[in-house]
Amino acid sequence: IGKCYFTSAQIEDQTSEVARRFAHDFDMAYGRRPGHLEALGYDAATLLTEAFKADYYSRPQITQYLKTVKGFKGASGVVSFGEYRENIEMPIFTIEFGEPKRVLRGDRAIDDEYRIKWTGETDER
Repeated sequence: IGKCYFTSAQIEDQTSEVARRFAHDFDMAYGRRPGHLEALGYDAATLLTEAFKADYYSRPQITQYLKTVKGFKGASGVVSFGEYRENIEMPIFTIEFGEPKRVLRGDRAIDDEYRIKWTGETDER
C-alpha cells in the first residue's frame, strides 16, 4: 500500500478526564474495559440527552441541535460537527515505521498530493 489514512479518536484521547471516568465506571458495571464503540454509544446517548434537556424531541429538531455542537468533550474524544455532519475534531493518521502519525485535522491538507473533502471525495491536485 502506497498511502493509507485512517481516523481514530482513541489513539489520542484515552487520557482525558471524561474518557478515564467513563472507562472506570464501565469497568465497575461490566467487569471489563470499554471499547471504542461503547465510548461512541455513550457519547451519542449523552448528546441526545442534552438535546432532550433543551426541549428538542423531533428528528429535525435534534438534527438542528447537533449542528450546534462544538467542542463536546466525550468519552470517545472531542466532537464538533461540521457542514456535512462529520466530526471535524476527528484526527486523521497514517502509519510511519509501524506507528500511527497524525497528519491532519478538520479541513487541512494531508500533503501536497491529496486534499480531503468532507464530502468523502479525494481530489488529486
